[in-house]
Amino acid sequence: MKKILLLIIIFLLISGEARSSSSESLRCGSELTAVGDTKVEVMTKCGQPSFKEKTSSRRGGIEKWYYDKGSGDFIYVLIF
Repeated sequence: MKKILLLIIIFLLISGEARSSSSESLRCGSELTAVGDTKVEVMTKCGQPSFKEKTSSRRGGIEKWYYDKGSGDFIYVLIF
């Protein structure tokens, strides 16, 4: 019983780690972007986004870059 419980805990930890890393990165070919990459780094790795959106508020400006990777994949939004 203890072995089964330990295996379940290990599985949950591993699957949780996989989900968190995938939501914080974007694969572009063989390159991987990560939180903290600059616009220049993302542009170098992924090319031009499908769409850019700029908004501003009292706290400053926000720029969102949308990458559409095609059918069967998500539309990724990077916020700068």
